Amino acid sequence: MVSAVNPDDNTVELISMWVAPFARGHGVSDALIQAVVSWAKEQRADRVVLAVRDDNAHAIALYVRHGFIDSDPVPNLVDGQPPERLMIMPLKS
Repeated sequence: MVSAVNPDDNTVELISMWVAPFARGHGVSDALIQAVVSWAKEQRADRVVLAVRDDNAHAIALYVRHGFIDSDPVPNLVDGQPPERLMIMPLKS
């Protein structure tokens, strides 16, 4: 499952993604990201953004493979939560 929002005219934010353990490694994550990117293009967004935990190397590698660029640390709003990174995928017109 994946969810995304279009908080402004220029940006789509991928806010959550989860794949059941039995389905991992079968391209499901790739299809979910592609669906969000396709929807972002339909919305005429300039970019897709997401936040990912610093310690989630598998997710970071997945997003990099799809063209996301590591941007900046995300400020932790809740004490005790792991640090997160902002990742951005610029979309071509």
